[in-house]
Amino acid sequence: MRARIGRVLVMAFTVPFFLSSCSTNSAQRVIDEVNAYPLVSTLNGTVPPGEPTLVHTSQEILNVMRDGQQVRVYRDVREAGTRAPIHIHPFGGWTCVVSGQAVLYLDGAEPQETGPGECVDMPAMTPMSNVNPGPGPAVLLDSFVTPPDAPVWRIVEVGVESLGNEFATGHNVKVNHQ
Repeated sequence: MRARIGRVLVMAFTVPFFLSSCSTNSAQRVIDEVNAYPLVSTLNGTVPPGEPTLVHTSQEILNVMRDGQQVRVYRDVREAGTRAPIHIHPFGGWTCVVSGQAVLYLDGAEPQETGPGECVDMPAMTPMSNVNPGPGPAVLLDSFVTPPDAPVWRIVEVGVESLGNEFATGHNVKVNHQ
């Protein structure tokens, strides 16, 4: 599902009201499920196009607590011809394209092409990969609402699970992958 950026930012601040009923035990069950998730090598029977890499730059631009939930937004730059490793988001999230192009490959769905000002929903516990088909870099805003200090993703692609954390880990920390 595609949406405009403004609509997603409103969702990021209203979803915590729904998640606030998520108990510590149910959040832990989700995290346990993430840790036990099997490794995969394809989405919908094929390997997504592009080289699986970390983003070139990741900057956490928002990290606040709202109604007992942690709201995090990252500004990421993905180089042309690269893709995120196949991964899952324990509690879901949204990706909005600021500039460039991106294609979300989501298990069980057709690829979703997005351009500047468009957003896509990243459902919880669904294998996916976001691809930059080029020609230039893609600037993305990735938004997540989670229980406090919960992980926002886990790589589940065979052979690249050691790439680690794609997202910055501190407020306004810039991570460059050269």
